[in-house]
Amino acid sequence: MPRPTLQTIADHAGVSRMTVSRALRFDKSIPEETRNRILAIAQRLNYRPNPLISALMSDIRSRQPANSGARLAFLTATSTEFAWKKMKFYAELHRGVVGRAGELGFGIETLWWTEPGMTGKRMTQILRARGIEGIVIGTLPSENESMDLEWDLFASSALGYSLIDPNIHRVASNQFHAIQLALKKLENLGYRRIGLAIPPDMDRRMDHAWRAGFFNHHAEALRLGGELLFSDRRDRKSFIRWMKRVRPDAVIGIDSVLKEWLEESGYHVPEDVGFVTLIDPSSKERHLACIHRDYRGMGAAAVDLVFGQLQSNERGIPQRPYTVLVEAEWRAGSSVREVSS
Repeated sequence: MPRPTLQTIADHAGVSRMTVSRALRFDKSIPEETRNRILAIAQRLNYRPNPLISALMSDIRSRQPANSGARLAFLTATSTEFAWKKMKFYAELHRGVVGRAGELGFGIETLWWTEPGMTGKRMTQILRARGIEGIVIGTLPSENESMDLEWDLFASSALGYSLIDPNIHRVASNQFHAIQLALKKLENLGYRRIGLAIPPDMDRRMDHAWRAGFFNHHAEALRLGGELLFSDRRDRKSFIRWMKRVRPDAVIGIDSVLKEWLEESGYHVPEDVGFVTLIDPSSKERHLACIHRDYRGMGAAAVDLVFGQLQSNERGIPQRPYTVLVEAEWRAGSSVREVSS
């Protein structure tokens, strides 16, 4: 039997999907009679409920006051409060968090962790005042970041590897498999001298999975000199010197800047050299071959980790943190071509 969804409940109740979502979040805009009817239908269909639904139904039957609601928090860490909305990957992570939370009957509060003057104590106070017990932490501005919340009060998960202290449950893209996928696709097209050009800070943010996957799959790169790590993306001269010395027939990088440097230096892409980006290109660069990361899936998985803790009444820093890896996918583009033997 198919798993019931919000639409299934809406069809049975004769209301809209949004009404169901609001009812499961205990939104006061939904009349109590309608809300109670929707909750009863959700239970009858064995819909995966908000962990507070059972308690709420018990309250209804005993005519005790119902719980006022349940919300999760998504903590952002960008330079300004809403800068994340202009960052494609961050916005997609947020959509995944909000979408999955809604399916489980939770609302989402988006809070700015890096607000000037914000402290762990102040953020803890804000979360407690709003009745929030579950938090999803967005990617932080640099690796080796720490947060000093009162963790024992919250169920939590982090996105990516930038949060180091404390070590909590997290969700990340499987970058080890992602770069191996890129190498296999390039080899299937006929490329044989494949180079990797990534800045060290980005590699650290990926827990060194890019380098590990590259050398695991393509051990001869050590002999060919097929790796370039540079900390300054503007270091065009070093990159071009490396290109002339190593003479790769394809380059895996992180964005279109390298492609621009290649073309400005007289290389034709893909006629002279193929190019693949490990980070989703912008809308203007959709023609590039890339590894696409499922950011919405990552956001949803982060909510699932928090939800599981709430169901088990678990809070605080876990003794054995889980890392959930979400697979990426290959997207073909005009920056590579089939190479004849």
